[in-house]
Amino acid sequence: MRILVITVGGSSQPVITSITQSKPDRIYFLCSQQSIGELDGICNKVKVADMPYESEIINGIDDLNECYACSLKLLDSLRNEFPDAEIIADYTGGTKSMGAGLAAAALDVKGTRLGLVTGSRFDLKQVTDGTQSLRTSQAVGIQLERRLQTICNCFKTFDYPTAISWLEETLQLPDVDSEKTVMLQRWLTLARALDNWDKFDHTSAWNLLHNYRARYTKLVMFLEVVVWSRKKLDPDFAKQELPRLSASPKGHGYEVIEDLFLNAQRCAAQHRFDDVVARLYRALELLAQARLRLEYSIDTGNLSLKLLPQELQGEYRKLADSKGKIKLPLTPAFELLAKLTDFCTEPLGTLYKQYQGQLRNFLSIRNQSLLAHGLTPVESEDYHKANLFFVSLMNGAFEALNLKPYALRTQFPTDPEGDGSCHTS
Repeated sequence: MRILVITVGGSSQPVITSITQSKPDRIYFLCSQQSIGELDGICNKVKVADMPYESEIINGIDDLNECYACSLKLLDSLRNEFPDAEIIADYTGGTKSMGAGLAAAALDVKGTRLGLVTGSRFDLKQVTDGTQSLRTSQAVGIQLERRLQTICNCFKTFDYPTAISWLEETLQLPDVDSEKTVMLQRWLTLARALDNWDKFDHTSAWNLLHNYRARYTKLVMFLEVVVWSRKKLDPDFAKQELPRLSASPKGHGYEVIEDLFLNAQRCAAQHRFDDVVARLYRALELLAQARLRLEYSIDTGNLSLKLLPQELQGEYRKLADSKGKIKLPLTPAFELLAKLTDFCTEPLGTLYKQYQGQLRNFLSIRNQSLLAHGLTPVESEDYHKANLFFVSLMNGAFEALNLKPYALRTQFPTDPEGDGSCHTS
């Protein structure tokens, strides 16, 4: 089915030419109250009096916003009602605002072709009568540039599902040159990789991203150490074989904490402060868990008493549940590190003693959150307090443990042509 949407003005000839040459199955006229009386006459002239047609009245024919809104509403409804139809938006007639409004709306509705009646000109006043013809175009260049701007804005706000949707649609545009197509495909792969990474699916992220190591060097290097960090802490994840991953472990092992922190910062950029605090809490818990596992082989999900100094075994035996398991959540894990300072040099246990008061304040913010135990959404001010505490403790812990980075802590790029940026606070 072919549908013609056309603006009507003072001259009927461009409208007649458009209808005659496009041979539509349905016609929708955009016109003023004054020109509506001409429609039957126009259809009679082109011998389509029996063809279904409808008219849409635009009251503010010199108001660009109204002309655009009216055109967009009509084109949207037609696309929804006739999803497979070929829609031509002919903006030749009517006022300049009517034509501009229809053309702008057509660019915003998928699969709409622009139509323009033109012909030979021998002056700047008008087309010579008898030379008119209808020309249609997808206006791919204009559509592409508008879409690229929208896609770039999605990357700036870390909105990867929306970016993916726009990229998939944009790659379906006809007549996009091969260089742009290659770029769009790369952006789509990057968006899918970052979307998976943002959901902590490091395997899928690596499988998509590692082939772009030369272009996104810092980002891929950081992902590689995050993968190795997770392998050291997650026995099930460690079993996975990933293509082109370094043969020997890279990094200090705590990068998964940095990854959680950067994920929290992306949530903060979207003002999702409850999500931020939930992630910072987990990152703190994981910091203690990682230290106990990497330095002492202690699993906080199933504490083995024989790994503790003999003087502490009786105390922790009392914490066993009905199945004999001993589990240490965040605060007890840090308290164990603090107790270990009596038996060995334990930098994180010493640091914990310095931050106990600040940690209690952080836990108060977290516990009141809707995502924890309370009913109070985390506000911007509380987020900033929680974030400052976490950054101070994390950086202090990394310094106290003398962790040497193999790859810099790298935030996701806000430009799909970029390579991320070092983000330490």
